[in-house]
Amino acid sequence: MEMKNTLQPPASLIMSSPEEHLTKLMQDVISAILFKHDPCSINFDENYGEYSNESKCILKRMTHCENVNELKIIIDNVFTHSFGNNWGDFISSNHKSLHLGFMARQIWTMKEILFN
Repeated sequence: MEMKNTLQPPASLIMSSPEEHLTKLMQDVISAILFKHDPCSINFDENYGEYSNESKCILKRMTHCENVNELKIIIDNVFTHSFGNNWGDFISSNHKSLHLGFMARQIWTMKEILFN
C-alpha cells in the first residue's frame, strides 16, 4: 500500500505571491527597526514582537507615502494612536524628532530595497 504525504504547511506559511512574502518581510523589518529604537521604552530585550501592531499599521498607511517626511508623520500618528499624545514624554522633543527621523529613514530605505 502506497502512503501519500498528507502533511500540509500551516496556512500562515502558504502565500500566493512573492509580493505577499515581501510584504511580510517588510512588516518584520519595520517591527525590528521599532524594537531597535524602542521609542516608547518598552523593549526589555525579550519580546521582539512588542511593536508588531504598530508595524502593521505603519505598513498599511505607508502604501501611498511619497517620501520620508510623510512616513515620519505616519509613524508619529501610529504611535500617538497606540500610546497616546504623550508617547515620547520620556525623551526631549528634539530626541523624539530624531528617533522619528532615524526610524523613518531606515524603514524608507528598506521599502526602496524590497519594492523597487
